[in-house]
Amino acid sequence: MHQMSALEYSFMAAELASRLNGKHFDRIRKLGEGVYRMKIGTTEILCELGIRIHETRYLAEGAEPDKFVEKVAKELDNSRLISLEQVNNDRIISFVFEKGTLIFEMFGKGNAILVRYGVTVCASKYEKWAGREITVGKPYSQPPQASSSALEISDRYIIVSLMKMPLPKRSQGQG
Repeated sequence: MHQMSALEYSFMAAELASRLNGKHFDRIRKLGEGVYRMKIGTTEILCELGIRIHETRYLAEGAEPDKFVEKVAKELDNSRLISLEQVNNDRIISFVFEKGTLIFEMFGKGNAILVRYGVTVCASKYEKWAGREITVGKPYSQPPQASSSALEISDRYIIVSLMKMPLPKRSQGQG
């Protein structure tokens, strides 16, 4: 299965935000381990944690709801979507609703976290690292930002590359 890149998440978030902002949260279903389908307005969104998020028309039957799905459904019931955005140009998508924020961390094996007033309400997985913890009642903090991006290129590299390009010579009469 193709794992989406940060750039792909950027385009997906912009596209969905343009159509979903202002719409209401309808439901969330668990389709399998780490696979969720939620409905905002009339749009169905599929999320495979750590792999991809996208609009879908295919409606698979849901599995038995777990505590995460039940809590998100209760907390966000009919809540209006204020914004949908990619966080720090990373593989993190934030659905900001009136009643809370649903965050999908799409790196590694992924995670889905419901946050209200900066505090974790519930998550699909509770995890702890040095300097960061996903636990009910604890403040939510984003993962440390990567020091460099695949899109960042140093000025020196650009200058050296331009110097090696076969550019036409200017004739003396032009200026």
